[in-house]
Amino acid sequence: MLHRIADDAENIALADERAAEQAAMAMDSLYIAYSKDAKPANAAEVRAAINALFQQLENPSAYNADQFASALRRIRTLLQ
Repeated sequence: MLHRIADDAENIALADERAAEQAAMAMDSLYIAYSKDAKPANAAEVRAAINALFQQLENPSAYNADQFASALRRIRTLLQ
């Protein structure tokens, strides 16, 4: 599911801020569950990248779809 959300970065980011917010919350929840068992070596880096998604959503009027999509694609790369 983490990969599928990240693979749809452009569509999610372009939909609107609310779709981006839902994707960020989903990534966060899914990664918490995944990392409990998997214990990935780069967990801190992935965690920071997910937190960066939320930072982009703090000010809805400053939301930038391209930046959000790029951040989501970065998480996809980190999950490989």
